[in-house]
Amino acid sequence: MHEFLKHMVGSKGADLPSPVYLYLWITTMLNEGIEMSTVAYLAETSVRMIMKYYYEPHSADRARASEMLPAF
Repeated sequence: MHEFLKHMVGSKGADLPSPVYLYLWITTMLNEGIEMSTVAYLAETSVRMIMKYYYEPHSADRARASEMLPAF
């Protein structure tokens, strides 16, 4: 995970708190399609916490967005 974060913020880095980097990493991994249980294990958290903070808030947005799309 350290190399990923280093790559994301560049060689100079950024003066951001650690939770920001963790949020960025988890969000990126989920968006890339990595299994939620794998992301939870690597981030040293639970699937339940990932569901609560990363998946559930966005699922409502996705549902609203898909309702607005025209039918093909």
